[in-house]
Amino acid sequence: NHIKCGINGPVVFNVAPGSGPYTGQVIIPAIGGASATNTITINGNGATIAHGPTVSTERAAIILNGADHVTLDSLLVDVSTGTFGWGIVLTNQADSNTIRRCTVNVMNVSSTSTNYLGIAINGSATGTAVSGNNGNGNRIMNNIINGGYHGIYCYGNSGSALQNNNNTITGNIVNDFYQYGIYGIYMSSGFVVSGNEALRPNRTNSTTCAGVYITTGTIGALVEKNRIHNLFDAFTAGTSTNYGIWVSSAGTAATPNRIINNVISSLG
Repeated sequence: NHIKCGINGPVVFNVAPGSGPYTGQVIIPAIGGASATNTITINGNGATIAHGPTVSTERAAIILNGADHVTLDSLLVDVSTGTFGWGIVLTNQADSNTIRRCTVNVMNVSSTSTNYLGIAINGSATGTAVSGNNGNGNRIMNNIINGGYHGIYCYGNSGSALQNNNNTITGNIVNDFYQYGIYGIYMSSGFVVSGNEALRPNRTNSTTCAGVYITTGTIGALVEKNRIHNLFDAFTAGTSTNYGIWVSSAGTAATPNRIINNVISSLG
């Protein structure tokens, strides 16, 4: 409420250590005056935002709805108790935001539904695969995502190759996802997936899956230094197709998709 009318300098909110948990949905819209200098930082200090929605229209705990230059740092986002559960969503041209050092507990490791998702850049906060200028220049870094259909889901604009650029996914641990650990589609350029770890040690079901999946409309991507392992430890009888890293999008001579120095091991 204090920043509804806009800001004219950098603003930092410090959540009191040991406080909470805080319950309900948090929606952050575009903030007037926000810029690369006038940033908004929420230091969570490990506090919990707990959201257990029972209706599809309220499935996300935190929504950056057109918000720019916002940093969410060190929050525990728990959506494990609801019929639906998305952790953090960036939508409606949410640009230049940073999600770092957060833990997103989606859990529901037996579910096979997109009702459960970790972190998403998407054209909707209520359903997957919604095209649009959903987010540019965002950094999702050093987070832990536990459970969900996908761990980190990035959906761009099927009708424009000039949008959804320069989103970076670095240093995250993606646990016990159902299908794709990190998913990028219509990420027009500058999509970086680096230094992440994808594993599914507790999944007892599967479909065609991949640690990292880069598909339609994504060019100039860099997939490097990722570790993908232990995908079928709890489901050794599974017969689903597994791709450590799956690329089904053609780059160009000028902007190739580069897959460099990754480790795929101990698939189980």
